[in-house]
Amino acid sequence: MKKIMIFVILLLLSIGAFADDQEKADNHVKVVAWGTTTSGDENKFLEDFGLKSGVGIDDLWIEMKQFSLTGYYLPNHSADLQFTLFIGDKWRLTAGFNQYRKWWNTSAGHEATPGGYAVADWFPNTNTIAPISDRNELYTTRRMGYVGLDYLVTPLQKVSLAYRRLYRNGDLSPFFRGFTFVGDVPFAATAASIRNYDENGQEAILKGNFTFGHWSLDLGATMLFWDNVYADTLGTFGETEQIGLTEMAADFSTDVFNTHAILGYTFNQGEVFGTFAYSKLDSDPANLLTETGTYYFGSRTGSGKVTQETTHWRLGFTWKLARQILLHAAANRKDRSKEGSYAEIRTDNPAELNAVSSRDVITDQLRGRVRFLFQKFRLDLYARYTSRKVDELSTTEVTESSFDKDLIQDLTLSHKELRGGIRASLRLKKSVRLTFNLEAYQQEKEADLRDLTWGYYAGDSDTKGLEGSYRLSLPSGNWQFYVQGNVRKWDRDLAVPYFDPIYDPTQLLENTATEAQMHQHILTVATQIKRTAWNIRVGYIGEKFSIQDPFMEFNYQPVEYDLKGVLYGLGGVISGQNWSLTLDVNFIDTTGSQSHDRIRGSMDFCKRIRDNHTLVATYRYFSFDEQDFELDDYQGHFLTIGWRYQF
Repeated sequence: MKKIMIFVILLLLSIGAFADDQEKADNHVKVVAWGTTTSGDENKFLEDFGLKSGVGIDDLWIEMKQFSLTGYYLPNHSADLQFTLFIGDKWRLTAGFNQYRKWWNTSAGHEATPGGYAVADWFPNTNTIAPISDRNELYTTRRMGYVGLDYLVTPLQKVSLAYRRLYRNGDLSPFFRGFTFVGDVPFAATAASIRNYDENGQEAILKGNFTFGHWSLDLGATMLFWDNVYADTLGTFGETEQIGLTEMAADFSTDVFNTHAILGYTFNQGEVFGTFAYSKLDSDPANLLTETGTYYFGSRTGSGKVTQETTHWRLGFTWKLARQILLHAAANRKDRSKEGSYAEIRTDNPAELNAVSSRDVITDQLRGRVRFLFQKFRLDLYARYTSRKVDELSTTEVTESSFDKDLIQDLTLSHKELRGGIRASLRLKKSVRLTFNLEAYQQEKEADLRDLTWGYYAGDSDTKGLEGSYRLSLPSGNWQFYVQGNVRKWDRDLAVPYFDPIYDPTQLLENTATEAQMHQHILTVATQIKRTAWNIRVGYIGEKFSIQDPFMEFNYQPVEYDLKGVLYGLGGVISGQNWSLTLDVNFIDTTGSQSHDRIRGSMDFCKRIRDNHTLVATYRYFSFDEQDFELDDYQGHFLTIGWRYQF
């Protein structure tokens, strides 16, 4: 990729001589050098920010009469290059490449509590990959290359054909939940693992957009062929140390066909539209499990076939009832049917398993919105109702073992959700404006377990929640005042524990409940004096989560946490005749069961050397300090120096 970047820079310099004659005058390239230093948990820093040292193109824009080239390439292995070539008045050729790399924290993975805290903070002994890998960094890389051809039939009619090549490989650190047994007492915990991906796919896309008077038609079809191989390495823990290792692998290929049609009709007062989509998926999963630890001995091999069909339709309209009143309504249904079969042979405890399953899911949704538009006031009233029904049947036959039996799971699920809210924007006088949003919702889940002879399934639940946000702006001369905030709250009653345990008939399951509250309020004061602009921010944050009446005293943690804190910041811009300096610093200081300090600071400087040359520099500082758990603590420094050339 670096060779490509060097070639692009040389290309830019070579075409700069004649670019002045082109109609587009804002062609430019920005080349920068990055440097980072980190102390503490470097992997957590990488997961949060993905900053690496190196040289790259931060911004590229070339647009001429017959072609354009845009994109960037960053040292963190993120890239996006797009090329467009115009052939006559009818044809357009596009090609591109993009890449994205995501780092994972090797000591915490990527799961979090409802408040956003790493699960590893609560189980520090089992959530590290150090015992199962000598890798210093974990990351997953996604790449895509594509080429497309557009034919413009008329200014309002277009046919497009595209081909994409996709890849994903690398590692990440997921979690497995379950029980760890210490003596005769089960303790709920999670354990980190390493998952290695090696995936690639091909996709062909055909689209057509047509307009005939008041009618519009959008047609499309895609075919995707995907090969996926991944392997998990999982440590086996006894009490506080690793006592074994489990290795699992899966290999499957998937073929997907999608097609859709969207028909719309516009009239003086609005629009009527309808959508129909169909997709079919065929897959052949297989897996292999080998064990060098204590939970399993020997291996498992299996293979199967899965077929899934989905139909989706949607009808709706937008109607201007009056000059100030706009009405929107839509209804849609999605019907998904899935059937699968699977066979497995085990050598640890010799057995053969043959399983068949079916799953039908029907989702219905109704939504409506009324908008009132006046000179100083805008009001939206909206509601949405969703109903989801699941009918599932799974039968597994176990033979050639000491416990020959049929394992049956037959159940239906019903999910219902009703959401309603109000959004308003009011201009009180001159530039004084108040905006707010308030939404309430209720979710109900019911499970009808008709037959279950193996395992355990979650039962009913009832959730009520409230979400809101507001913003008030008050100008006064050279001063500007902003007050903004958001609030979230929900209560949930459950017929079973908050996390599902592995099946253990000796454990009695009882009802429980959870509740959570999260809110944030910030006051900002801004002013502009001559060539400078400043803003000061002060705020308060709070989070609370708890599981009411846990059904076992040694059960799941965390059962609660309470977080309170303040945040404050300072920002400003100082500018001269041909230079500018931007500053911004943010502090968060929290107390409670999850107390921590967080600092973010940045300084950006640019100076124009000549009409088409600009020097740029950036410094950023990052700090995270956890008071109770130190797994994620880090400090980071980030420095860039670059040059922007306009031609």
